Amino acid sequence: MKNLIDFCNKITPANWHVTAHPQKYVFTGPGTLNIFFRVLDHFVDGWIYALKKDSMKFYPVSQYKDCSEAKRSLEKYGEHFVAESEIWLFPQGCEFFGDDSYAATVHELSHVAVDRWVAFKAKAYKKGFEDRPSKKRLLHGEQFCRAFQMLIQRVEKFGGNESKHILNSLRFELNCYLHDLSALRNPNEWVGRSMQHQDWI
Repeated sequence: MKNLIDFCNKITPANWHVTAHPQKYVFTGPGTLNIFFRVLDHFVDGWIYALKKDSMKFYPVSQYKDCSEAKRSLEKYGEHFVAESEIWLFPQGCEFFGDDSYAATVHELSHVAVDRWVAFKAKAYKKGFEDRPSKKRLLHGEQFCRAFQMLIQRVEKFGGNESKHILNSLRFELNCYLHDLSALRNPNEWVGRSMQHQDWI
């Protein structure tokens, strides 16, 4: 999994940090986002093999009092909020369904990016906040598609040779979501399978 986590840190912004160990969270000042990458050995709810777990959460940096780096960040920047998110991945489940662990992770990072965008709009990094998604927000709606497209561009630019094989499948997946969104705007057009099985959050 180390290669996959290294890949995540290459394609995400500098103030994001993906790690399999919460003890290795970083504290680089206001705007820091730590993402805990949990590797599973089973499906979730019988068939889910990749997901962004729960909402993005924000904690005062002073709460991490046992971490020397957090103390230095507090001394340098004063009190500020640090964001945490969590991604779960069952690699064998990806393989079972013919998916790629790298591609599935890019998808989940895109959900994290949507949470972060919502948090910045709500000024969560200034006052603390837990994103409770609107019932009207589509799981793979316009916000997600913008985030997904941005991550795909970063994969192409920063992902390296090991990620080139997933670019076509990522672009195809994005185009499917965009087509489904277009179909929603046109009620006379058939909506594909990916939208029929999609939940609202």
